[in-house]
Amino acid sequence: MKSKERVIRALTFNKPDHIPVFDFPFYDVFSFDNLPPKSWQPSEKNLYPHLLTPAIRTWGLYRWKRPAWAPKDWWNYKREEIDQWGCYWINGGRDDLSMGHPGRPAIESFDQIETWEGPNTADKNVYKFMARFSKFFPRKYKVAVIHDIIFIHDRVSMLRGFENFLKDHYKNPSQLHQLIDKVTDLFLKNVEMLLTEFKPDGIWACDDLGSQQAPFISPAFFKKFYSDPYKKITRYVHDHNATFHLHSCGNIGQLIPTLIESGVDALEFDSPRNSGFDELVKYRGKFPFWACVNIQSVYPRGTPEEVEQEVKEMIRTFSAQEGGFIADFYPDPRVIGVPKRNIKAFHAALKKWGNYPLKWLS
Repeated sequence: MKSKERVIRALTFNKPDHIPVFDFPFYDVFSFDNLPPKSWQPSEKNLYPHLLTPAIRTWGLYRWKRPAWAPKDWWNYKREEIDQWGCYWINGGRDDLSMGHPGRPAIESFDQIETWEGPNTADKNVYKFMARFSKFFPRKYKVAVIHDIIFIHDRVSMLRGFENFLKDHYKNPSQLHQLIDKVTDLFLKNVEMLLTEFKPDGIWACDDLGSQQAPFISPAFFKKFYSDPYKKITRYVHDHNATFHLHSCGNIGQLIPTLIESGVDALEFDSPRNSGFDELVKYRGKFPFWACVNIQSVYPRGTPEEVEQEVKEMIRTFSAQEGGFIADFYPDPRVIGVPKRNIKAFHAALKKWGNYPLKWLS
């Protein structure tokens, strides 16, 4: 069975031959995202370009025309960065392997909404490099990542600053709706371009909607502020015979019914135990999930034997005999300190326990 068919069968509960694997670039899924355009050259003093991964710089996929004030090895220092949306980030320098952390608000006053424009999300050229690379993998299921990865909820949060953002739902609802609508329109332009120019099988977005304990906002507030914007995107995706996949961190179990209602076709969790296997098993056979071995516990700190048991538990939770589960490997295990033996154990467990029919699964 070809990779693309395997993934589609898993997502639609149509009996794949084994559990699909997303581990770039050599398994069943190929994802491609945007690179910064050459014309984007931040120049404000002490403000550096934010890149989604250091590989973009080291591989020469984007060249910053370094101003005189910036050191030659600027990436080795703790610094403030700015992304294409005008959002600020803090990067810890040489020892910080992450993509950085949200910084100060970009839109401190709602008076700035009218003048804030955001990036040109319809620029097809920033996707061309990865889209061309994807042609080397014609049998894979292809997902295009929305512009700069971060979706509506988190993008608005970064623009306003997290504390302001939470307060806005109560104190400034009309202005918040205005900003959400503006951000949503930019994402719609992005999705329209992606589906027209590159025709991926799916669209991938990231909205971290929960803390360790619960969603940041209630299901009622999500419906009030985000359901219609989500539907604006997902309806367009569905009208073009593609699927919409959402990554989310935190305990978002309470939001899952609302996300399904809003058109999300599948959810991806790096730490599925945050939402609880007892909660997630309710969707087995009804709604598909992508998931990694829990990155906050077992994956970085467990033994290979514990990784194998966690894989079996994920299969029990997410997969019916007809499918419903895609194994998703964390893209940069160095960031979370995963030992190679646990990555190997993850693959080995899928090979051992992930063939359909799942005869061991009662």
